[in-house]
Amino acid sequence: MHPKRYFKNKFIKKENSENSSINGKLPLSLAELPIGKNAMVVELRAQKAATIKFETLGLVPGARIKKLSAALLHGPIILEKDLTKFALGYGMAKKVIVEAIE
Repeated sequence: MHPKRYFKNKFIKKENSENSSINGKLPLSLAELPIGKNAMVVELRAQKAATIKFETLGLVPGARIKKLSAALLHGPIILEKDLTKFALGYGMAKKVIVEAIE
């Protein structure tokens, strides 16, 4: 088994599951949300300190956000909430569970 072939199959499988999550309106992490999509925060899967940070940024359940960009290789993710733009690290973005909206 070639490593590239294994990675390619794994990537395709992940991409297909991501598309089904968006079309089916299933919750997904902010890191998995495609760039340019609007979303609503559903849940915060974080401990107390991270939850406080999310609350100060306005990322609470029910908040509407838009993912503007993401860096390659698990870099920071830039979001827009209301008229405010801010960046979250990849690890923090994985803790925010969102649902894609139109």
